[in-house]
Amino acid sequence: MSQKPFPPPYDILTELLVAARQSAGLTQEELAARLLIGQSAVSKVERGVQRLDLVELHRWLSAIGAPSVTSFVQAFEKRVGEQSVAERRWVRSRAPTGQPTRQPTGARKRST
Repeated sequence: MSQKPFPPPYDILTELLVAARQSAGLTQEELAARLLIGQSAVSKVERGVQRLDLVELHRWLSAIGAPSVTSFVQAFEKRVGEQSVAERRWVRSRAPTGQPTRQPTGARKRST
């Protein structure tokens, strides 16, 4: 089993790309034909093996017929934020009881 070379937020990006392609009713082969690339290149991006830069993302979303890059990025940011909240909750749920929790960086205690 090969490891993906990119961090977890990239998993969210690839999930959204696959969902967008599928909701457009396109196969990997059909998307590849629209992008003038091979199906294996589409597969590599969707598996998180190969990254897209912003220009490629724009081409990709245009080929899918997505409404806009902005709406796609907003959906991505929402999912990343939800994941971050879930991860923090998970970490807190595993902290030993009675242990002080660490304050976020920049947080100040109120003086009484």
